Amino acid sequence: MAKRRRQRDRKQHEHHEGSRGLSTPYRTVIGEGRQLAEMWEGNWKRLNERQRLIHEYYARPEIQRAMFTYASGRKISVLRTFRPLYNRIETPEDILYIALYHAEQKGMWPSLHGMISRHIEESNQHVCDFVVEVDKMNWRACFEATLPYIELLRDFGIYARIKFSGHVSAHVMIPGETFSSPADTGNLRKQFSAIATERELLMNYVQKIVKRSDKLDRYFLRSSHFLRLAYSMNERTGLVSVPIEMEKFEKFSWRDAEARRVQVLEEWWKPTPEDAQDRMREFVAFISRNYHILQKAEATEQREKAKQCAVLEAKKRGRGDKLAREGRESPVAVRHATHPLVHAEDYQQMLSTAQEEKAWCEVFLACDGLSESLSQLQGAGSVTSLQDLATRHGGSLNELWRAWHWLHHLPALVHYSQSEVQRHIFQTSQRRRLRLWSEEGQFQLQRPEDVYLLAVFHHKLLGTHEYPAFLMSVARYEPDTRFPSGYDLMIDVDGHGQETVAAEVAAELGKALSSQNLEFIAYHAGMPHIYFWIQTPQVDEMQVERNEIPNMESAEMSQRYATITDGIHESMRHTRFPQVHWRVLKSDEFVPMPHSLNAYTGVACHLIEGMPFNLSQTMGKPTSSRSCNASVLGNNAAS
Repeated sequence: MAKRRRQRDRKQHEHHEGSRGLSTPYRTVIGEGRQLAEMWEGNWKRLNERQRLIHEYYARPEIQRAMFTYASGRKISVLRTFRPLYNRIETPEDILYIALYHAEQKGMWPSLHGMISRHIEESNQHVCDFVVEVDKMNWRACFEATLPYIELLRDFGIYARIKFSGHVSAHVMIPGETFSSPADTGNLRKQFSAIATERELLMNYVQKIVKRSDKLDRYFLRSSHFLRLAYSMNERTGLVSVPIEMEKFEKFSWRDAEARRVQVLEEWWKPTPEDAQDRMREFVAFISRNYHILQKAEATEQREKAKQCAVLEAKKRGRGDKLAREGRESPVAVRHATHPLVHAEDYQQMLSTAQEEKAWCEVFLACDGLSESLSQLQGAGSVTSLQDLATRHGGSLNELWRAWHWLHHLPALVHYSQSEVQRHIFQTSQRRRLRLWSEEGQFQLQRPEDVYLLAVFHHKLLGTHEYPAFLMSVARYEPDTRFPSGYDLMIDVDGHGQETVAAEVAAELGKALSSQNLEFIAYHAGMPHIYFWIQTPQVDEMQVERNEIPNMESAEMSQRYATITDGIHESMRHTRFPQVHWRVLKSDEFVPMPHSLNAYTGVACHLIEGMPFNLSQTMGKPTSSRSCNASVLGNNAAS
């Protein structure tokens, strides 16, 4: 008992010491922080690298002014306290003293947070910013998941500000002044509850369009929630919560948030434009209409999925009994079987929907001057008033958005309308399943001309900066069967955003494959990814009866697979490239298809000739002319 009491007392003492500075009055914190600043400056050579970086960064006058501007009217917290410690920051210079005072917390960088609700002294008004954050993944995945929401804000010209969290996510903020001001009742809780319905509608719609809705932080619906101040360090990483220009969101890298590289973005947090509320009203009206449509579509989709799952479960139970009686298992085949093909009726419905979309857009854009007006909006990079343009040409806001979306994707659709591209994609697709990027449904291409219509169908489901793209299965399928009859070996070379790295890794990998006398096809995926396609004729010798599960994990296949992969690993082990830059794909994965566009860049996936020595000459060419020699690929893929 005495031992437990001592342990409890020690924990309480540690907690008291750790939180000792969190209840200190503001003037005391500033006074002690000023003394620390003088002491650090007088003993500069004795400071460690972390202390020097903290002082250098927070002592910069432009950083202090930018943080003070953003913090104006907000209650302030530090580290991860998430409760108001100070009612405000009184002067820009106080930011350095607050940071130094809290810099002694073990294992944490000094970080300042502000409440998302704030008081505007000029108008004596209380507002609450609307914040969206997709978190809990790596930074690239977080940014990609947030991108559809960013594109929507761009398209409607919404006044929004973006900053990096300093960890992995992006903070997308719509200032509270953008929303219609509720009546001042003297009670902030009642005042903010008047606009809570509108904010919740926005958050629900955002949850429908971001790519990882399960990672969306909904706590920002609370007006008392805290958010890291712009230009503050992150308490965990030491990276800066640096603002990002909306036009440069896709080009952002976490290295831009290193403290010594941060430059202040002038007028990032500036007063809202006069028409900001008008644009927001248009935006909310558009979301209100489309949210109910999405809800109905989602309910229908859930019912259909429930029916399909019930059928699949019944079939899997029956198939499992049969496998148990025969004393064998085939988990690979069962994994493939859980992804059935799109029904023939649904496939035809996709084509019909695409034909209707094409016909409607052509008729609507035939109006005098409409196509030119939309092209000017597209070229300007921002939308001033979609509603004005829609009224001028006698159309609704939804119709205008639909037509503008068609014009934006028109160059990509023209690519798929070429008979040469259609023929190449159709040849490559033989005995393989295809999938539209961002969609789960799998299908087998019926005719070459279906390529264009499927691209039109896909364009309706995409955001502004996404492109219609086809993915193909690594596995091969016999006609009219659900189960794969074999698979080739596919290797993905990832340059992690750098074309030169992808080229160097691919050159080494090409030498490793050639040393094993392996024939392969290499193609560039429209971004710093290169795929190696290794034919496995041994798999083609497997002949299975229709509707029987093939033994894809036979000893012969496993031995062949292991021999190739072991040889690759052994050859690459002697190079300077770790396996983080390349991986062998699994049989149930899908890969970008040669001659298709890349979903992110719009660059055509094209074959690489003269491997491995001429690889760098073919990197990143956004043209379908590289689709030559596709007959070789089509024949090999179908063999």
